[in-house]
Amino acid sequence: MVTLAVLSAGGRAYDAVAEHTPVPLPPLRALRAILAGAVAIHIGEAVAAGRQARRRGLPARGWALQTLAVGSPSLVALRRATTPVTSPL
Repeated sequence: MVTLAVLSAGGRAYDAVAEHTPVPLPPLRALRAILAGAVAIHIGEAVAAGRQARRRGLPARGWALQTLAVGSPSLVALRRATTPVTSPL
């Protein structure tokens, strides 16, 4: 998401990548829309992670911040952290 944010800002970074890539970059407007969507999804995931963690007695703020930064892999980790492990025997 950091790369997307840098490219969305336009300027030299966008021009340098566009000049050296064999595949044409999407227009800046499209990159900014994708960035906005990704940020909205991460915020939604962070809220969900905080609620799940709180219900399970885990530190809600920590899980929410981690999920805001990482995204869905953090939700998977939260689910695994709170799912009881059953023995195959």
